Amino acid sequence: MSTEIEELIISEKDTIDKVIEYTKILLNKSEKIRLIADSKYSVISAKASEKLVELGYVKYDNIQTKTDIEENRRNIILIIILKKTNKLENLFKENLENIKNNIIIAEIEIKRNLREKIINIENIDKKMNEYCEIYVNNIKIGFNEYYTFPKNGVYSIKYKFHKLLSSTKEIFYNCQAIKSLDLSSFNTQNVSDMNDMFRGCNSLTNLNLSSFNTQNVTNMSGMFERCNLLTNLNLSSFNTQNVTNMSGMFERCNSLINLNLSSFNTQNVTDMSYMFSGCNSLTNLNLSSFNTQNVINMRYIFNECNSLTNLNLSSFNTQNVTDMCAMFSGCNSLTNLNLSSFNTQNVINMRYIFNECNSLTNLNLSSFNTQNVTDMCAMFSGCNSLTNLNLSSFNTQNVTDMNHMFNECNSLTNLNLSSFNTQNVTDMSGMFNECNLLTNLNLSSFNTQNVTNMGGMFNECNSLTNLNLSSFNTQNVIYMSGMFSGCNSLTNLNLSSFNTQNVIDMTYMFNECNSLTNLNLSSFNTQNVIYMTYMFSGCNSLTNLNLSSFNTQNVTNMNGMFYRCNSLTNLNLSSFNTQNVIDMSDMFNECNSLTNLNLSSFNTQNVTNMGGMFNECNSLIKKCIKFYE
Repeated sequence: MSTEIEELIISEKDTIDKVIEYTKILLNKSEKIRLIADSKYSVISAKASEKLVELGYVKYDNIQTKTDIEENRRNIILIIILKKTNKLENLFKENLENIKNNIIIAEIEIKRNLREKIINIENIDKKMNEYCEIYVNNIKIGFNEYYTFPKNGVYSIKYKFHKLLSSTKEIFYNCQAIKSLDLSSFNTQNVSDMNDMFRGCNSLTNLNLSSFNTQNVTNMSGMFERCNLLTNLNLSSFNTQNVTNMSGMFERCNSLINLNLSSFNTQNVTDMSYMFSGCNSLTNLNLSSFNTQNVINMRYIFNECNSLTNLNLSSFNTQNVTDMCAMFSGCNSLTNLNLSSFNTQNVINMRYIFNECNSLTNLNLSSFNTQNVTDMCAMFSGCNSLTNLNLSSFNTQNVTDMNHMFNECNSLTNLNLSSFNTQNVTDMSGMFNECNLLTNLNLSSFNTQNVTNMGGMFNECNSLTNLNLSSFNTQNVIYMSGMFSGCNSLTNLNLSSFNTQNVIDMTYMFNECNSLTNLNLSSFNTQNVIYMTYMFSGCNSLTNLNLSSFNTQNVTNMNGMFYRCNSLTNLNLSSFNTQNVIDMSDMFNECNSLTNLNLSSFNTQNVTNMGGMFNECNSLIKKCIKFYE
């Protein structure tokens, strides 16, 4: 028992009953307490002390007053020191005996907010207050989700249950100040749902589940999600034979350095999505005992497990899995991944599956059956250590989305996609974005009849010297923004077969294509284009640009359209219809070889921004620029 005197400062929020309750709680750890109250609250302090003495719980030890001067006003401070009696000590012992049966013991640390959540009743039995008693430092308090503690410090909380629960769903959800939970005396034999049981307990460093009976549990989804201070978790007593849902079970437990699941029976589990997502301190994970024959959902299962250097999944049965979205996304320490045993015949979603696996130098997917896959968006995005990728076995007949599929695969020097069937693909945006070591790309087999988005498709493919797109059908394409941006090694680009009748966005389309000396766009239909922002920006080797066929009636933005086209000596824009343009800023900025520019046909009535429009056009010698107001 501490010999230090506890201190309680009475404030405007306190009542007589509250002071009595707080005093009993604080005296559980100390022999004496000092109640301090200024003149406004001295009556509350005095009456609470009087009541405690009447009950025989304390004796007066000392009473004193102190005078303070505040804002030219005398303030009398009343200080009452109370000493605990044997009666109160015996009450503590009696309470302790009474709550030894079906209980949970917690330790909570109050640091800033005195009011903290101690239990969650949102999704459990609303009548829980009838069979659950809560004690703080062995003093019974009212049943509420939140409790206002008398002052900062560490407190013990005991939860006594008078009946066996069938659900513990979210029982401690977001109890963010609880640092320790001992459930070794808690009877869970009737519990079937443990969904989100400890989710959001982000101060929890110790969790005793040694006597947990989980034989009837079917749902463990999110059970430990965001318990991000737990470094160890002993689940050896868990019986998981009836569990069907383990989704997000350990999600964002980002301090776990070890996790032994060898006792887990997963034969009935159908959902393992997000199970280990964000466990970024795990360096090893042995799942050889896992039975995954009934699992349907594995999306994000190992997402951002970025300390794992090895992962043996040879025992995984994936025959029923339909969703592998982002399965290994962010596993950026994996140097090897053997998936030869994977059966992917029923998988529909492979979106982001290897995203940011940027330590993988090789990936053998020859056993992959992709006949039912519809989504391959960003499938290999950020795999920037892959030097080779053989996808000749891929069946892509049902794929609709290939956007950013090879994004930032910037160590690939070759990519053979001749076997790809792209007849149903609608999105190819960013497909080869930043594949900047590819020197050749044969897409002659591509069927693009249904593609609507080609924005950024070859962005920053700055080693490509040639690109044959004569087979491309672009009749349904709406977006071509940044399509060839940064392709600064291309010396020729034949787009005569392009049908651009539905395109609305050509922003940055040829930006930084600074090796192109010629660009024939006479076949371009631009009747629906709205955005031409920076369309030819940085094309500083172009000496000629014929845009006489351009229909610009719907264009609203020509900002930076010819920015840094500094080899152009002449530019005929007499056919341009600019009636709807609102932004012409930087339009001809740094076109420093232009000697003539006739803009007499320009309608600038709606233009609001002309900033930098002719900046550094320092070779213009004919000042025949006439604007019609």
